[in-house]
Amino acid sequence: MRPNGMSAISAIKDIVRSAPVLAYPCRWSTGMRGTPRFVRLDEPLLREAVAYSRAPEVDPLMTAANLEALAAGEGWAATENGTGTVLGAGGVLTIYRGRGMLWMVSTVFARPRHLVLAARFAAAWIARLLEEGHFRRLEIDVPAECAARCRFAEALGLTLEGTRRRYGPDGSDHAHYARVS
Repeated sequence: MRPNGMSAISAIKDIVRSAPVLAYPCRWSTGMRGTPRFVRLDEPLLREAVAYSRAPEVDPLMTAANLEALAAGEGWAATENGTGTVLGAGGVLTIYRGRGMLWMVSTVFARPRHLVLAARFAAAWIARLLEEGHFRRLEIDVPAECAARCRFAEALGLTLEGTRRRYGPDGSDHAHYARVS
């Protein structure tokens, strides 16, 4: 039970209000109500993003152990200014030293303008991770048949390296994108 009979939404909004705002370049966030605010990712924000995910294929991958590992890594969440609604989250899971796998999820509350701002923020965030030497290589796999996700990966500054045949959990082909320092 939450303190003082607080609802789940109220609890998440309190967490968002207290989350540290990231110091990454985010001149695209104006601070106006309804625009995204980028904060450091933690497990409650990640759980909220997954609960309202647009992608049903995310659900079977989000076991308790996976959520804990993703939240412990380098990551961010986009929340709506004024309301605290979680619009999406992203991060990088270290595969081994110098190599990381990017992941991102958007919620049903994210609108196209939020996704554009998130892509700009994430591209700057990825560039910073590479420039500061945290990683030599960052990569992401997206369903090859989903043109919008492929365009999003390209908007992040990633380069298409090829197609992984029957790579997805459902046997679908995935486009493999990467960016190296």
